[in-house]
Amino acid sequence: MMMAKTIAYEEVANMMNEWYGLIKKRQVDESIQLKEKIKRMLPHMEQNQDLLLYFNLLDFRNNLLIDDAQRLRIKSRTSIKQEDIQKTDDMIQYYFYFFNGQFEFHNKNYIDAINFYKIAEDKLKKIPDEIEHAEFHYKICKAYYQIDQHFFSLSHAEKALNSFKSNEQYISRQIHCEMMLALNKLDLLRYKEANDHHKNILKRAQEIGDSFTESIAHLNIGIGYEKQNDLDKAESHLLKAIDLPEHRKSMNSIRTYYMLSKVCFKSGKTDKALVWYKKAWNLAEENNEDEYRAKLMIIDALYNNSHINNIHHAMKYLEKKRLWTDIAELSREIGNHLKNKGNITQAVKYYEQALVAKDEIIKMTEALE
Repeated sequence: MMMAKTIAYEEVANMMNEWYGLIKKRQVDESIQLKEKIKRMLPHMEQNQDLLLYFNLLDFRNNLLIDDAQRLRIKSRTSIKQEDIQKTDDMIQYYFYFFNGQFEFHNKNYIDAINFYKIAEDKLKKIPDEIEHAEFHYKICKAYYQIDQHFFSLSHAEKALNSFKSNEQYISRQIHCEMMLALNKLDLLRYKEANDHHKNILKRAQEIGDSFTESIAHLNIGIGYEKQNDLDKAESHLLKAIDLPEHRKSMNSIRTYYMLSKVCFKSGKTDKALVWYKKAWNLAEENNEDEYRAKLMIIDALYNNSHINNIHHAMKYLEKKRLWTDIAELSREIGNHLKNKGNITQAVKYYEQALVAKDEIIKMTEALE
């Protein structure tokens, strides 16, 4: 079944940044038209309170532009003070770069995302709101995580968590920050620490009735056990994730079906693996998830005897998308599988590809300004 279509808030944010460009250029008619288009999109957008605030700030700025164009005196708006305008400008500048970062993250351009976030961080210094600082650290920690900069990611996740702890309204965000701590430690092979975090996440998510976050914790625990080759425990937690309706309705279900297929193939449960594979493939097809189509082609070639050339084509797609972290992990896994099958020549090729991917990750980090 195709997922219900909502508009990604990052796409709307990108349009708001275009709107801001029109306001700065004093293009009144174009600005009004784009504002109306954005307004029509807001009810269909993923929920994001910061973006709604950004819309209101831009609307405020847009109204000043219209007043000026119509030669109305600003003092007729008795509530508007010069310091209010200055504060508004500071916030708009911050959100402009902050949402540019989120748009690039959404498009998996992680280096560009981090560079925008770093500009936003400089603007953030003028904004005293601790929760804004917390949100910033949470977003940049996720970007650093995607390029394997785990210690930077951990540092920002801890800063975000400490700030969110100052306000009990943000328990959900606290849990999400702890999730980032767990994921980084999982990749650093600090399995016990990651597991302790995940147990705490499960407990807190259940306490507040957050079934979706509970499901993501089970998914991540399952991935952790798969990394350790404890396939029975991996399957158990992945099934707990997919058993929750909130998870099945989300795009994360594609990853869970993929992982269940992979774990079952590795466990020799081919019939089960094929059921999960079909579910993952159908969702990937319906939602144009080319990344997971490529990954599914790889496990099909490895475990279901489809043509080995499918691996090559799938890896080429991942290279095109510059998903070097995935390429490094998958290449190593492919190499191990081929070596165990006695195909040493092909195994060496993929071990070399894993090294190339690691070099690309280093180059990505060097590209940070």
